[in-house]
Amino acid sequence: TTRQFFGKRSGGKGDSVVILSSEDLENWVERGELFSVKKFRNPKDDHQRWGFTEFPYLIPFGDKYVFMTGTHPVMYWVGEFDRKKLKFIPDQNEGKLLDYLNPLHCFSPMTVDNKGPDGSERRIIYAMYLYLNGNVGSIPWNGIHVLPRVLALDGEYLKQEPVPEARSLRGKRFSMKNISIESGERGFNGNIKGDALEILAEFRSGTAKKFGLKLRTSQDGRKFTRVCCDMAKGKFSVEGGINIRAPYKDLGKGPLLIGNDGKVRLHVFLDKACFDIFINGLTCSGSFSADPEDTGLDIYSEEGLAHLESLDIWKMKPAWKLKD
Repeated sequence: TTRQFFGKRSGGKGDSVVILSSEDLENWVERGELFSVKKFRNPKDDHQRWGFTEFPYLIPFGDKYVFMTGTHPVMYWVGEFDRKKLKFIPDQNEGKLLDYLNPLHCFSPMTVDNKGPDGSERRIIYAMYLYLNGNVGSIPWNGIHVLPRVLALDGEYLKQEPVPEARSLRGKRFSMKNISIESGERGFNGNIKGDALEILAEFRSGTAKKFGLKLRTSQDGRKFTRVCCDMAKGKFSVEGGINIRAPYKDLGKGPLLIGNDGKVRLHVFLDKACFDIFINGLTCSGSFSADPEDTGLDIYSEEGLAHLESLDIWKMKPAWKLKD
C-alpha cells in the first residue's frame, strides 16, 4: 500500500510504497519500504509536485519485475525485486508512461488470468478513462473502462495488445493490400467511413518522413484526428479533435518502437465517442471532440512515399443486444 505525505516529506522523495504482512488478516506488521516515487522536476500540478502515488502493483515477468503505480500520469518501472530486503530496484531512474494519452489510465487495474492460449498465464489490465460521463435514466455515470489489454514485457517497455476476445465483436470486413501513397494524396478520398470500427494497418515507411491514419475526418477533409508516425524523429503522436483535460502538454506523444521487420503496426478501435490506439504495442486511449457527423477515415504521407502493406477494417458489433 502507499504512505502519502501530500508534499510534506522533505527532499526529492514523494509518497512511499510499503509492504505489510499478517498471519490473521487482522493484525498487520509493516515489513519495510518497497519503493519511493520521486517528486517531478517540472511539476504540472500538486500531485506531481508532491510525488503523489496510489494503487501500487509489483508484477513478475520471468526474472524481471514491473512496478506500476497510480501517479499522474500513471507510470511504471522495470527492474529487480530483492526478496530479502523487500526492495524494488529499478533498472532506470525515470519511469515510463503506461498510456501516452490517458493520464488516469490505471485505477485498481490488475488481474491475472490463467485461461490464456493453451492454458498459459497472461496478465490483463483493466483501466479507467474518466473524461466521459452522462445519465441513464435518473442515474448519473462518470468514466468508462478502456478495452482490456494483455501485458507483456519487451526489454525496457511494457507492451500492450487488445485481448483476442475482442475479435468476437468483428462484423463486416473490408481489406486492402500493397498501397503506395505520395505526399499530399488522400488515400481513400472519403470512401471509407464509420465511428464503430476496428482498424488494423501495417506500414513500411519507404521514403516518407511521416505517415499514418486520419480518423473521424470531416467531409471536406479539413478536420480530423491524426495518428502520426514520425520516422525522422522516431516518435508517434495522436493529435487533433480529441479531449485533453489534464495539464500535461506531452500527452499524445511517445517513442516509435520499430522491430527488426521495420514495420509500423497501427491497431485502432473506434467506439463512437472514445478510442483505443495501439502503436507497435504502446497505447493511447481517449475521447473525441469531433462532430458526430465526421466519420471519415484516410491514410496519408508527408515528405515522401509511404507503403501500406495491409489494411483490415471491421465494423464493430455491440457487445450486448441493444433494445429496440
